[in-house]
Amino acid sequence: MRGNFNETSNKWIFWLFLNLIRSLNFRDSELKYILFFEYLNCGFFIVFSVFVF
Repeated sequence: MRGNFNETSNKWIFWLFLNLIRSLNFRDSELKYILFFEYLNCGFFIVFSVFVF
């Protein structure tokens, strides 16, 4: 990923916050299970960005 670190991290944080709101509205446990792995992937990229930049 290229670009400013603050810009990149803000995009990931906004994406996490947006999906958190979406997941609260869902009652389907399977969908929450899928979102959980999306959170893991996003968290990995945030940590990866911190170490790279």
